[in-house]
Amino acid sequence: TDVEGVYTADPARHPDARIVERTTSIAALRRLCFAKRDAESTGGMATKLDAAERVQSYGIPTVILGGRVSGALEALFDRHPVGTLIEPAADDAGAALDARRHWIAVQTRVAGALVVDEGALAALERRASLLPSGIVRIEGRFRRGDIVAVKDPSGRERGRGVARFDDWEVERVRGLHTSEARHLLGSGRSAWVVRPDQFVLMNAGEDEA
Repeated sequence: TDVEGVYTADPARHPDARIVERTTSIAALRRLCFAKRDAESTGGMATKLDAAERVQSYGIPTVILGGRVSGALEALFDRHPVGTLIEPAADDAGAALDARRHWIAVQTRVAGALVVDEGALAALERRASLLPSGIVRIEGRFRRGDIVAVKDPSGRERGRGVARFDDWEVERVRGLHTSEARHLLGSGRSAWVVRPDQFVLMNAGEDEA
């Protein structure tokens, strides 16, 4: 932004105004902004606070700082106090996991797909891991860490998750029981293909995009 953070008062009118360095209350910041005289300035900050509020609801902090201040980003990354830090509220402390899954859900592109059987879908709905035995086939190419679609046998997308293996590894173990898959993967690696904390269930009634 073009200011160094959210101030306790309009610094143009109050020389003793200071930057609010840390808070969890976006409502309090809004009151400070709308108490200022410059409608254009407060309107721009209001938009930033709206965005910060959405991010905060997923347990993610936001920093509002001056884009024209030399070295501001470097200072932030070095963990020096800079700008206004908006932290997650206490009741959002458990939302970080949901934030990760939200990020997965809103991605517009996926690297590939895993077509799974109904038993695997039922397990995912119970927040269990996706195991090789439930994978019918793979579609496309993907690497470990890529977001992949999870489809039912009819080809409808039912969810998205982060792949724990490259496509060729999944192809090698799909349909196998866990013990067999572990033996092929070697090095004591677990056979989970998608973990429940990195999977989001989509609306089963939606048509495939």
